Amino acid sequence: MFDNKEGERIASITGSKRVAILQNHGAVCLGKLSIDEAAWWQLSFEFSCQAQLLADAARRPTDPLIEAGPEEVASTKAEMGTAEMGWFSLAAYIEEEEFYSNGHHKL
Repeated sequence: MFDNKEGERIASITGSKRVAILQNHGAVCLGKLSIDEAAWWQLSFEFSCQAQLLADAARRPTDPLIEAGPEEVASTKAEMGTAEMGWFSLAAYIEEEEFYSNGHHKL
């Protein structure tokens, strides 16, 4: 039998977060405005993970870690982390995919 209890539990735990990593299941991305927004957070999360893995692989053990400061994090979140920007970013991403694929990605 299916019910909404698990979804409600996940939603109550995530609060205002955009991504939840579920043990043994992967990432769940959430949007406030639309599915488009949630889809963008999923893509953005995947791209960020890939970039971090590449950076970690390229880093020598003797290299110092460089972390973004609280000011940089706050300004990026204010500029790029809004629900509206998530929705808008997916639209631009899809438009670019359609341009470069000449529509071949469609069935």
